[in-house]
Amino acid sequence: MVTTIYKLISLLMIISIITACSTPASRDPSSQYFDIPITTQISLLKKVTIPANTAHIYFQGGVVSSPKATNQYHPFCRFEVNQLSEAAQIIMPNLYTLKRIRSDYEVVSMPDTRLYYTEFRLSSDKDKNVRSLKCGQWARPDDSITYLTIKQMQDSLGSYMTIKLPESVKTK
Repeated sequence: MVTTIYKLISLLMIISIITACSTPASRDPSSQYFDIPITTQISLLKKVTIPANTAHIYFQGGVVSSPKATNQYHPFCRFEVNQLSEAAQIIMPNLYTLKRIRSDYEVVSMPDTRLYYTEFRLSSDKDKNVRSLKCGQWARPDDSITYLTIKQMQDSLGSYMTIKLPESVKTK
């Protein structure tokens, strides 16, 4: 009897340890912990220009923003290409499928300011140069701010890009 209780307590402790470090997944698209389906599609609706000698542009508040003008303590998205070029690169409207989705954080300044982000690795038969869309914001762990919601991402992208969830996802 005592052995069974110890085994049960040990099992509960192991489960607690494993789940304590994981991000709580949600099926609610309005949640910052929404488990975004891999069948989500991302559309670039307007042509954008990646400046010379860079491989990315930022979107914030529905407009294209320079790295210096982007307030990283507010929601933003970074659209990235594979190739750095000495000339500006024009990216034409296109539909992208997702190869991978990752939500994570990285420490960006001490003592503990973090970039909470969701990165979409993009794929397209028409444009192999486009790499990813990474949406996030800086925050401290005690700010109660973590990952962006789909709405916050869409507000950052404005009319330049859309995040289209599959029909099977129920939106509120």
